[in-house]
Amino acid sequence: RVDAVNMSFAIGFLSNGACDGANPALTDALARVRARGTVLVAASGNDAATGGIRPPACIGGVVSVGAVYHRNLASASLLGCTDMPAEVDRVTCFSNSAAQLDLLAPGYGVPTVFETYGVSNGSGTSFSAPHVAGAVALVRQIDPQLTPDAVEELLESTGRPIVDSRNGITTPRCSAL
Repeated sequence: RVDAVNMSFAIGFLSNGACDGANPALTDALARVRARGTVLVAASGNDAATGGIRPPACIGGVVSVGAVYHRNLASASLLGCTDMPAEVDRVTCFSNSAAQLDLLAPGYGVPTVFETYGVSNGSGTSFSAPHVAGAVALVRQIDPQLTPDAVEELLESTGRPIVDSRNGITTPRCSAL
């Protein structure tokens, strides 16, 4: 049994709603995986969009994840945007956001392992989504029988509400603590 699938990629166009019809083959494949009890987690994308996220994050049944800072910095720049200051739990300027965004997680300066140069810091919503996939695995250790809907509801209802200053949308930040 697979508890979670992390999709740290973004394809296609920005969508401000469900985008299931834009890629029926992908939507069908993801629905079949989810029907087996697997929680699907996807990065929202790094376009600095405040009213849309990219597939597969906008596909129904997929937990979409945006990025926040996990430490205070005087400033932080990535992909042509800069936040001054970059404060804990501030939504990053590069993270895509929209009303359908499900969760936020750390996504700037995240320690990670790269094959070519070992441990380094990475940034982007592709570094946020694995935090949520890991939280899914922790939840499933406690109760392996929880459905994908129940896992998502638990993560969303226990997350700290964060207001995106760019659009006023409140999204919970996932926390495994």
